[in-house]
Amino acid sequence: MLQKLSEEQIKEYLQSIPLGRLGEPEEIGEIIAFLASDHAGYITGSLIPIDGGLYMG
Repeated sequence: MLQKLSEEQIKEYLQSIPLGRLGEPEEIGEIIAFLASDHAGYITGSLIPIDGGLYMG
């Protein structure tokens, strides 16, 4: 997603993320694994932002 941005643009973007870093693919996979498990059996119609706090609302 960020491949076409310059280093300076990426640094500026990272400053807008409260955690100060990009997410890792494993972090996305862990959420997917949880949602596919029996532990998430009662979750319906939810949005789960995985954005390091970028869009806190």
